[in-house]
Amino acid sequence: MVWMGSARWTTTQVCIGLLAATAAACGSRGAERTLLATRIPVARLDSVLKTADSVRLPLGAARILSGVAAESGLAARTPHDTMTVGEILTWARAEQVRKKQVDAAASAAERARQDSVRQLLAPLVAVSIVKKMYLPKDPASEQYEDYISLAFAYQNKGTKAMRAFQGDATFLDLRRLDLQRAPEGGHGARAGADAA
Repeated sequence: MVWMGSARWTTTQVCIGLLAATAAACGSRGAERTLLATRIPVARLDSVLKTADSVRLPLGAARILSGVAAESGLAARTPHDTMTVGEILTWARAEQVRKKQVDAAASAAERARQDSVRQLLAPLVAVSIVKKMYLPKDPASEQYEDYISLAFAYQNKGTKAMRAFQGDATFLDLRRLDLQRAPEGGHGARAGADAA
């Protein structure tokens, strides 16, 4: 009989703890809702966020608002002079999506430009790697980083003689994404007589 009483007492304690946690969670959500509904001058977002630093926001929302508050010229880009914090958050999320789309479009345009230049130059100059060396770091000889040395051979495949050329070597991974760019030593090279 004693065991049943203590089990009932433990169950009651657990229920009271759950109710208290639910009430605390609802209270913090209330503060979050109040902050998000507060209409503020957009230019003062930083100071409003500093005064409301005790309000718990979801991590993603807090990061977005902190990033927006740190940007200069924020008030000039928002649709209104005064907005609620929730409206600013929604606008900032839409801006992030727009920026990603613009960046993706610019990246695609740059890749297309590089491909078109590559197609124009491919029949004119052939480039091949003829020697590759790995040079490990050697602090005793004041070489503090590892180096990879490459030697290129250039061949004029066009009909006209070339006096000089210059370019960059681009190293791609299997997905054709740039890993690294290195300036080639081709400028000043005599390409008119097929350099080897």
